Amino acid sequence: MNYQDTFMTLDGLINLGDELAFSILPEYKCNAGCKTCRVAKAWPGKLDLSKVLVPEADIFNIAKYFNTLCIYDDLNYIKTNEGLFDFYKRNEQKFWSDNLTDRAIPQQLDILLNDLNLIGVREVSLFDHYIVDPKLIGKYSGLGILDLVKDLNEKYKIKRIKIMLTNAEDACNPKVDEVHKWAEKLGMDILYIGNFLRTDNKLLQDLKDYKFKHLAEFEKDPALIYYIQKGKMWKADSCGLYLINNKLETNAMKPGLYNIKNFNAKEFIYILLKSKLEDYTAYAKQVDIEYFNGVSKDLILNKDFNLIPEILLPSYYVYAQKLLEEGFVKTDYGLYKPDGREVKSIIEWRSLCTK
Repeated sequence: MNYQDTFMTLDGLINLGDELAFSILPEYKCNAGCKTCRVAKAWPGKLDLSKVLVPEADIFNIAKYFNTLCIYDDLNYIKTNEGLFDFYKRNEQKFWSDNLTDRAIPQQLDILLNDLNLIGVREVSLFDHYIVDPKLIGKYSGLGILDLVKDLNEKYKIKRIKIMLTNAEDACNPKVDEVHKWAEKLGMDILYIGNFLRTDNKLLQDLKDYKFKHLAEFEKDPALIYYIQKGKMWKADSCGLYLINNKLETNAMKPGLYNIKNFNAKEFIYILLKSKLEDYTAYAKQVDIEYFNGVSKDLILNKDFNLIPEILLPSYYVYAQKLLEEGFVKTDYGLYKPDGREVKSIIEWRSLCTK
């Protein structure tokens, strides 16, 4: 696909398609200490949890625009504050778990099994090297990480297993294949993701050389718009949406993009796309990547839009359904807001306008 098709189908408003990841903290922080965490150095220091205010009405109002509301917090850390943990306890049947990676699993397992009764577990992420040698201690000593994941699944019926590949030797270890077969037997979605802290092409070639049996699944990696250049990872596919400190953001480590007080769903669509365009324009000045160059130079955003193309915001999205309740109508071209004006799409491409 060219950059236009990629942006329209796999990037633009994909953030609105499924889940909203929520943190109760004023700044996102996780103490799990996973070996491969890319953002641990950016964690804030000690947070003053005594002054955290949680506007529950606003949070659950905006949650209605998404398929699921997921806990993004380190529950082991949250439990150190009785008031914050009580929020999750009181609202446990409104939340899913979706932030369990490697060491977070043994750290939060007791809480999820004995202290909370969430709706379910959306996803568990496991790095290949952690599957091979998790170095579990205490009461879990001698067990494999799959043993703990099986306990979690007994209660919650995990929907998806994400296996993160870092090197071909660990990826081809029988323990990784054991996780795959177990998840496959239970009908879970299985997703293979590359570790983009190293060059993706090198990892792909290594997997081919080792005859990695799940290579076809790995090559379907949806995070296709990642690039490594000049020793830095450039991420275009911002598919997540986070609610932290009562603000929406596409990156958990960035300042808030949009305050949820008096949330306006139509307005936020423009702000979300504008933020991506600004990011990609900045990237294009720093690194020569066709996708960023194309989008930054060619994309036109119309703030006074009254049409959202179907390909950009599919009508089956919960977010789209809410817009229909708020006055938009479904057409063959997308969601249209009747306002007496000529049709104006939120997105145009300069190169197509001149043809």
